Amino acid sequence: MRSAAATRFHKRFDRKRPLGSKHRSQAAGGKPKQLPKSVVITTKAGSISPAAERSLKARGRHLLVQPLLTPEPLRFSLDPAGEYAAVLASSAQAIDIYAAAGAATDRPVYVVGSQAAAAAERAGFSDIIVAADARVLAGKIRQSLKPEAGKILYIAGRHRARDMLRMLGEYEVELVELYAAKPATALNPSTLRAFKNGRVQQFTILSVRAADAVATAARKHGILRQARAAEAVCLSPRIAARMMAHGWRRTWAAPAPQMRIAEAYMIGRQADLPLSAARGEAGSPPAGQGDPTPQSFGDDAVSSPRPSSAANAAAAQPAPVAPTSPAPPGSQKPEQSMDRTV
Repeated sequence: MRSAAATRFHKRFDRKRPLGSKHRSQAAGGKPKQLPKSVVITTKAGSISPAAERSLKARGRHLLVQPLLTPEPLRFSLDPAGEYAAVLASSAQAIDIYAAAGAATDRPVYVVGSQAAAAAERAGFSDIIVAADARVLAGKIRQSLKPEAGKILYIAGRHRARDMLRMLGEYEVELVELYAAKPATALNPSTLRAFKNGRVQQFTILSVRAADAVATAARKHGILRQARAAEAVCLSPRIAARMMAHGWRRTWAAPAPQMRIAEAYMIGRQADLPLSAARGEAGSPPAGQGDPTPQSFGDDAVSSPRPSSAANAAAAQPAPVAPTSPAPPGSQKPEQSMDRTV
């Protein structure tokens, strides 16, 4: 027989408890949503190929998209007669805006990467010349188009990592700025949650302005310390140097600005890395050392791993990897001194 005191004690715990939010979710047949243990953040939608995304997922790594630069169209005017020998585009965004304006697509177009090549196909271009990076593209222009052939229309964003006007100094090039890339001021809730919980293993940084944007946004949200714990996978040593200037110590820099190299590193596919990167020689240089490798010339023009089917597949072969050690004074090529910090 229970005593009166024991009976009162047990009655306290035999009552039906009200269902809280946690109990309600479980009673409804669902479990609280768990954050993946390992997260990789890409800072530009579409920059990671589907094959690389599948490989990351097979390795238990969840991919989040956190845009750091948002293109905003600018007011512009194009020659209605369209008397241009060719079109030079800095990015897929530039081509999309150009096509939306109803401009002519019956002439050759020169682009960097398969994303821009695919955008050119959608726009209606049939003669698409694609290269792995800006310097290689300038060489292809010289091979296939003579300066006396006519003016080149250069459609681009306001901020550019390469000055193609100087790289093509012997040509008559008309620059038309179609958009400006606005830095993000806030991070997505899923990105914030992943950083706060220490789940972010790596995140991609594709331009110097993107490096500034992620540091500013992390500082604003009060997660700078947690964000610095993740590895920044950068598209060039110059970008990695900027991340180091913002306090990141875990950085990796692609020896050539091609997304397929960064993908191979993130997946751990050593056989697809250039020799310098496979040996670990492609790390970030000291801040201020400069970038010994060619750059994509659009702030958001990222070289993708594969060109479009109609875009001359041979043109997407990677450029020769430049040496990682600093070159002797005076030995830099003129094109490499034309970079502008963006």
